[in-house]
Amino acid sequence: MEEIAPMLEKFIQDDYINQAILDAKEDCLHHCQSENNAHAYYQLGQFYYQDWSDNQLSDLSKALNYFEKASQGNHPIAMYMLYVLLGNHEEEVQKLYGHLSEQDLMLKRGKLCLKAASQGRRSCNAHKEITHTIIHSISWRETYLKILEEYKQTIEIEEKNLQSENLGQLYNMVAYLLWMTNEERDLQIFTQAINYFKKSSWQYQYAAGYYNLADWALSAYANIIDDDFDEDITECMKLAGELGHPLALYHLANESINPDSDSNQRNMRMSDYLTRSSTSLGYAETLVCLGCLHLHGINDGQSDFKLAKRYFRQACLAPSYEESHWIGSHWAYHQLAYIFEKGLDDTKQYSLAGSLYAQAGLLKNYHSFCKLAKLIEKKRLENANIALAIRLYQTAATYDEDTAGYANYRLGKIYLNDAEHVDANKSKRCFRLAYKFYKSEIELCANAGHYYRLGLMHHFGYGIGLDQTKASKLYQKCIYEARLSHNISIRHYRQKAINKLNILFDDENYSQQLAHQAPTTMQSMMEKVSRFDDPSWQEMLGLDQAAVLEENHALKKRMSQIEETLELMKKRLTLNISDQQQLPIHEQTITEEQFSSPQSDQNENNSQQVEDDVYIDGVKLRKKKASPSTPVKTNNIQPSRGSPNLANENQQLKQANNRLTLEVSELKEQVKRLSVIINKASKETDL
Repeated sequence: MEEIAPMLEKFIQDDYINQAILDAKEDCLHHCQSENNAHAYYQLGQFYYQDWSDNQLSDLSKALNYFEKASQGNHPIAMYMLYVLLGNHEEEVQKLYGHLSEQDLMLKRGKLCLKAASQGRRSCNAHKEITHTIIHSISWRETYLKILEEYKQTIEIEEKNLQSENLGQLYNMVAYLLWMTNEERDLQIFTQAINYFKKSSWQYQYAAGYYNLADWALSAYANIIDDDFDEDITECMKLAGELGHPLALYHLANESINPDSDSNQRNMRMSDYLTRSSTSLGYAETLVCLGCLHLHGINDGQSDFKLAKRYFRQACLAPSYEESHWIGSHWAYHQLAYIFEKGLDDTKQYSLAGSLYAQAGLLKNYHSFCKLAKLIEKKRLENANIALAIRLYQTAATYDEDTAGYANYRLGKIYLNDAEHVDANKSKRCFRLAYKFYKSEIELCANAGHYYRLGLMHHFGYGIGLDQTKASKLYQKCIYEARLSHNISIRHYRQKAINKLNILFDDENYSQQLAHQAPTTMQSMMEKVSRFDDPSWQEMLGLDQAAVLEENHALKKRMSQIEETLELMKKRLTLNISDQQQLPIHEQTITEEQFSSPQSDQNENNSQQVEDDVYIDGVKLRKKKASPSTPVKTNNIQPSRGSPNLANENQQLKQANNRLTLEVSELKEQVKRLSVIINKASKETDL
């Protein structure tokens, strides 16, 4: 990573992020003045702390002041940042708090870290810090034990004086410390901690008490809970969420992802949880999830790219879970780059997209390595050569199997097609590695993109044997996997798979191959088409009934007419061959035109007509002028977005049509032979 970082940095444009910071500062100042918002205070402190880290020392005092104001609102990361800064900057600390002895400073820092950690183990790095210091530092362990005894005494005093304002938080912190300092794993102490968490939550309605019961005590140590305990983890998490706990709301949003539930209701519920979570504490991960919901569409896939971009932009500057020093989420940069690359909200901005992908790459998003490399490969960025793209792909190939699969696939294409780097052996090796990774990923978790690229590899023989039948099946699997997805990228793969599938079916050799490989009777073909008439089948597939029925009724009618024509001609042929010596045959020539009518197909798309239309019993058949034996094409029934298994059924229909076409071609030959027989018989009669 150290070697690749300088290569990424040369793509980064500071202007966009600097402007985002200025806009965010103004927004935070507004919230501080109008709402006294703890998270706005924290973000201002973080901005000034980041400025200070760039040697602007005068801003450290501002950072400390804003963190102090945020900590008064129990902002966990602000409290943890104060814990960190108080241990490193004595002069600035004295300006803020006055002179503190070493012991007093340690107690103050310990209380700040405890308050932060007790808000939730995942709220920031405070829990990790306490875990480490209790184990490895005698002085810190003694400090936390002092704080524990002090808070126990405070609880007794406040309960006697009937002061309940701070008791919820105090019980929660004491429960946390009892748990953390119980190195002997004493069951009685664990039980006492559980009882303190219960008092914090049930009696004093403290949100973090509910959250800790659900996230920590119940999930990790359910065996020590009383047998008569009647609240489960989900209920505790819901109660914490109702009280506005940001981590509980984030958890509930993720728990609401149920594949059996209605997608619109699920998305709206997720959006509600995430919005409430981001209002109280805007973690980068929460904002990224909100951005993704609006990017891919909350309600029936209706995207709001402007709102998505706003959330991603905020997430670039927001704190990350458990990473209090880490500002921004690599996925925020990645998704923002995707919007600019594809021009989803405006025009395509490749340079800005490259900058954001590079920033995500510096935060170790290896998917962004691939996206940046592809921009270079496709010559979308200036002053970048293919050698750098290769280096980025090679780095990404060392990551997880999904990223390694795509990186090796792109490397295979470069070694196959790029004039300066053509290497057949390297190309084959990379394609085979990609194939291996994709196959492995599919076994673990099916992904439309994996099926699509495996289909491409079979379709064009990339690194493996060319097999168009397998390619067809893989394209269909891609379409099926993407059938219900609102994900823009997945829908993109679905459409690409449909296009590739149509190319396969338009291939004359492949169409004939299909016809010979799977001979099917006319009756079974009609049964397959008739399945679309079944309302339950349509409901299960989620089809656009009006459009599908119109297309399929038209196709069914045409196939039925061809069937009747076929049977009629076969009967005529058989009859004439057997009776040609006995029947008085007049001089005539039976051709296709005598079985034709000028009737046109009302459902035919005029824009798709080709030359030399032929009619048989009123059914118009199309063929290419230069190749009379080319299989006839029916209306191309394109699977519409949201139609689950339509692509698979369309394949069957197209196969059926190809087989029908071959039979019609044979029929034409029979008609020609019949004409020859009749002409010969007529001549003999004349003689």
